[in-house]
Amino acid sequence: MIIDFFGLNKAYVEQKNKILYIIDSTLTKEEFLRGQSVQQLEKECSIVLERKYAIAVNSGTDALLLSLRSLGIGKGDEVIVSAFSFIASVSPILMVGATPVFIDIDPETYLMDLEKLESAITAKTKAIIAVQLYGQCIDPAQLESIAEKYNLWLIEDAAQAFGSERGNKVAGSIGNISAVSFDVSKVVGGLTTGGMVLTDDYELYTVATKLRSHGRDSTTGDFRKLGYNSQMSSINAAVLIWKISQEEKRRERRIGLAQRYMKNLVHLPEIKCTTIVDNGVHNFHKFVIRANHRDDLKEFLKKTGIETKIHYIKPLPHYEFIKEKSRIYSDIVHTEKASKEVLSLPIYPELQEEEVDYITDQIIEFYK
Repeated sequence: MIIDFFGLNKAYVEQKNKILYIIDSTLTKEEFLRGQSVQQLEKECSIVLERKYAIAVNSGTDALLLSLRSLGIGKGDEVIVSAFSFIASVSPILMVGATPVFIDIDPETYLMDLEKLESAITAKTKAIIAVQLYGQCIDPAQLESIAEKYNLWLIEDAAQAFGSERGNKVAGSIGNISAVSFDVSKVVGGLTTGGMVLTDDYELYTVATKLRSHGRDSTTGDFRKLGYNSQMSSINAAVLIWKISQEEKRRERRIGLAQRYMKNLVHLPEIKCTTIVDNGVHNFHKFVIRANHRDDLKEFLKKTGIETKIHYIKPLPHYEFIKEKSRIYSDIVHTEKASKEVLSLPIYPELQEEEVDYITDQIIEFYK
């Protein structure tokens, strides 16, 4: 049995006719850039993600970069961020000339340890980037309370969390400004990369709108500031509108598969599944286990036809080009330990129950 990690080919086979129809319909209307489909996607995201304003951009990384630029963060400023995430959570901080300050994670959820957050704040701190990792959200009430207490900008990195919730907040609605990704690997994935900036602040909205299109003022057509070319194609937007309509059904399917994984692995002492918070909705963008002898298990599963990934193999501050331009608050022992133990298993709606059982049977076999 061969089981791919992402299963993108299986999804495309099922969705092919619909996707090709959407592409043809969009291009037939001579929609290419800045068309009706992009505007409709922005409106849809503002409703679903409970924000006043949404700005479609070319990637989740661009969404973070434009968020930082819109807030005026730059050289001499510090931005607090988790030490455990994808590189795109920190690269935009470096791109604007600011200094990342890394803090450790909660070892149960892999999310930023809020107990350490306040102690990391200095006179130079201007913002917090809250990473919603693997599809689970940080406590928004505690997070927003700390940001308000110290008068800091709160940027939500919701790249992995479309459809997730915590308390009474949906991912994408937390803090001053949020960044969402529509990369092909995400739970709502476009034809190519794509992203969305979301905010309730009209001033931030107007600045971000200018920045995505070379600094152009959409009313006058005049170029007002140095910007970027971070526009989303109309066909990508049109496909994403349809995929958002399918998101809840597909999320429920992933949740069911995750529950099957957990049921099958619960009695295996060498494996620990991610702790799921009680008052939230986990979208299971990733299904992550902690495994004894992780690397050996990964190689064993590969030989049995099962593709797995490691998210993430190295703490962010351990990359040389980041280390020299950042600082670490206290130690990051939980991040370092997690990077040696975490393993992501395949999880996508097209995955079958018998395939989950095959994967867990092979894991059990490895530890015999």
